[in-house]
Amino acid sequence: HIGKSGSRFDFEKAKWFNQEYLKKLDGKILAQQFKNILIEKGITASDDQLEKICNNLKERCTFVNEFFENGQYFFQTPTSYDESIVKKKWNETNKQNFEKLFTALHSVTDFSSAHLNDWLHAFVKDNALQNGDIFPVLRIMLSGTKNGPAIWDIMDILEKEISLKRIQLAIPVFDKMISA
Repeated sequence: HIGKSGSRFDFEKAKWFNQEYLKKLDGKILAQQFKNILIEKGITASDDQLEKICNNLKERCTFVNEFFENGQYFFQTPTSYDESIVKKKWNETNKQNFEKLFTALHSVTDFSSAHLNDWLHAFVKDNALQNGDIFPVLRIMLSGTKNGPAIWDIMDILEKEISLKRIQLAIPVFDKMISA
């Protein structure tokens, strides 16, 4: 029962196997491999930060070199934003909500992912908002795109100072997008 035709290599299946392999790898091992790619690009990051990034992105990547492509916003402030979401969600009311969020975030002392998850959901509930009013826009403020890990994971990795700076930088840009 052996076929006469020659064997052929299925590249898509090989990519799938590699992705499954990456998913199972420990974040520390991936971080060391990813660190070499970042060194070539002249970017430095702590081992702890790289491990968090790898653990958050490994479900979305097939190869280690894709970590930078998919998580570039962890190392560089976004220069462009997903306009389709901004134009749908940004208005004067939402601007006031984000100014309130920005002010309230200053008082958060624990910027861990789990605490931010609870805190952001409580903020939404306490201000009689919907998750869709805050979360998509906040993700775009932090990363420039509507895709990626959970918002609280992004904020945990970026840390408080950078997260607040990105929110502050995005508000006037979003205002210009709407007025244009």
